[in-house]
Amino acid sequence: KVGNQPKFRYKSPKYVADEIQELVDVYGITKLSFCDEDFFGHKEGVERALELFRILIERNIHIDLHVNARVRTVMWLAKNGYLDLCSQAGVKYMYVGLESYNDKSLALFDKAITTKDIDYVVDELAKHKIRINPGLITFDPTLTIDGVKDNIDLFRRINYYDAFIFTRRLVLYPNAS
Repeated sequence: KVGNQPKFRYKSPKYVADEIQELVDVYGITKLSFCDEDFFGHKEGVERALELFRILIERNIHIDLHVNARVRTVMWLAKNGYLDLCSQAGVKYMYVGLESYNDKSLALFDKAITTKDIDYVVDELAKHKIRINPGLITFDPTLTIDGVKDNIDLFRRINYYDAFIFTRRLVLYPNAS
């Protein structure tokens, strides 16, 4: 609950699975993107997402899913053996906030991750055939040309090519942490 805004209310995994089933059966949908900033969210959100995946598998619902996640969440899923469940349920793409393949930039923006964490996430998602759609600050005011090259090398490594990624710029707002 933020200010006077209503509290966010989640739908149950069964209800979401029912909606997905209808999209597949009635409308022939084969791909679905969840637009949540972080599909998994906090601990209860991760449990709810994993339950949804179990239901999709149990019902034999075949759909390609695209979800958003944080690096730390993907690390937790991998270390606890849940990426296989994600893959079996149809997760084909994960937009992951990798941020930068430069430890100085990651520290500067207080991302609480390292390039070693990014390597782990990239490797684990590849093992489970889940493609990464990277959230990456390609350029920042402190990045050297070598840092830009490191980001480009990461794009190559994950086989991600998007011309627009090189035309975006980071805008630092006053008082931003």
